[in-house]
This record gives sequence, structure tokens and C-alpha cells, in this order.
Amino acid sequence: MAFKLIVEPEAQKEIDKAFDYYKSVTDDINIIINLYNDIENAYNALKANPFFQIRSKHYRALPLKKYPYLIFFEVHEKERIVKILSFFNTPQDHNKWIK
Repeated sequence: MAFKLIVEPEAQKEIDKAFDYYKSVTDDINIIINLYNDIENAYNALKANPFFQIRSKHYRALPLKKYPYLIFFEVHEKERIVKILSFFNTPQDHNKWIK
């Protein structure tokens, strides 16, 4: 049985900010479509098996394949829920990671 994804509002804001950024720097719609597809592929992977590497004391992270972002999340195994906490732009200061 697949896990259910819940995207926290702050993470959704970060995702929206990423789309806004790419829309502001290019007219190439394929870049936007590829970002969307990269996020969807990551979500599908998390739904199927969310037990990716642990990046901090309590949180796990999954890097996107083509874009410089990490999806920070926590797994609630009993409830079969994956909670997306942050959509982190990796060129940022790593001290901003969720602790």
C-alpha cells in the first residue's frame, strides 16, 4: 500500500518560489515542465518507498534528479504518511537545513 503525501504550507511556498524563479529567468517552458516532472517523480518515489537517507536527527531528504533541490520530509510509518517539510535549494547555506 502506498504512502500518502502531505505537503506542508511552508514547503509549498518554497516549491512555488522555485517555479517563480525559473519563470523569471527563462522563456523556455520545457524547463518549467521538467521541474514539475522532477518533483512528481520524487513524490511518486516517496509514495512507493519513503525510506531514503537521513539528513538530520529526525528528517530524511530526497534530492531531485535534475534540479538543485532536496525534499526534506518525515515518515509516519503507522499512518502511512509522508509529510513534506521543506523544498530546499541546495546552493543555499546548509546551516538553513532543518535540524
